[in-house]
This record gives sequence, C-alpha cells and structure tokens, in this order.
Amino acid sequence: MQGRCLCGNIRYVLDTAPRMTFACHCRDCQRQTGSAFSYFTLMKREKFHLTGTPRSHSTIGESGRSVTRHFCGDCGSPVFSELEKAPGIVVIPVGTLEGDPGLVPSRHSWVRHKQAWLTLEGAAELYEEEMP
Repeated sequence: MQGRCLCGNIRYVLDTAPRMTFACHCRDCQRQTGSAFSYFTLMKREKFHLTGTPRSHSTIGESGRSVTRHFCGDCGSPVFSELEKAPGIVVIPVGTLEGDPGLVPSRHSWVRHKQAWLTLEGAAELYEEEMP
C-alpha cells in the first residue's frame, strides 16, 4: 500500500497491511479535517517509509497527552500523526492512501463529540472518549 499528500510532494509506502482502522470524533480532529471526524489506520513506525519532509505541529489533546500531526507544508494535507499514548505507531489518514483500500472503521473514538446529524449504526465499537 502507498499514499501521498494532495500535491504529491510527500509520499509513503506501507510494508504490511494496516493494523486497525478507526474514526475519531474529537474536536481537534474535526478542526484538522474541517469535517465531522477523522478516518485513520494504524501502522508500526518501522513499516512506514516516508519520502519528502513534512512539517509538524504538536498539541495536547483532550486526553491530556500530546499528538504530533505531520502534514505537507505545500498543500497542507495531513500525512500522519504520532500519539504519546502509542509510541512506535503512526496514525495515517485513510484518505491519503492510493485508490480504495477497502478499509472500514472498526472503532469510533470520542463519540461524545460526534456531530448530532451523524448516525453510527452497525459500528463495531464505540468509545465515549479515547480508545483503550
């Protein structure tokens, strides 16, 4: 699997299939995407190979832990994030993967911030706050 930012200046390759796919409904993810939630997949850092040099921005999430978001400095596309909670793991926006990877979120986190119009019927696991 491979992916890229919108302009193509930052690209990545995944050595293996992603570990898990989830949607995050926290306010920071809503702000970052300008949408109702972020849609991510997880990968071990050593299986994620990046070309190009992203810019980074770190914040403290509602969980009280840091989140570092890496994005293209030219087009602004998010490319991956790193969570203090999960060292050695990269969090990849599914929309940056090439083609349709066929990934369906198995979990939804921070659903207490979910947009009122959004229904989550059939979601496997729902977490009012962060996932364990």
